[in-house]
Amino acid sequence: MNDSGPNLGVRGVGILLVIAGLFLISTGYRIRKGTSRLSFSPATAIYGFGAFAAAGAAAIALGAFLLGAGF
Repeated sequence: MNDSGPNLGVRGVGILLVIAGLFLISTGYRIRKGTSRLSFSPATAIYGFGAFAAAGAAAIALGAFLLGAGF
């Protein structure tokens, strides 16, 4: 596999998406525990947790796809 040019760029974006996904999932867990700087009411905290966790999982999946892509 060639790690130069466009392939290196795709892999770089994939790594950034994986890192962003992990950050979003961690933010979701902090919202659920109530230790986040974002202020959520207890009734909507579960929706905030779900939204951040789902966005994080989607970003990780897309990043993993881009890392495995053989351009």
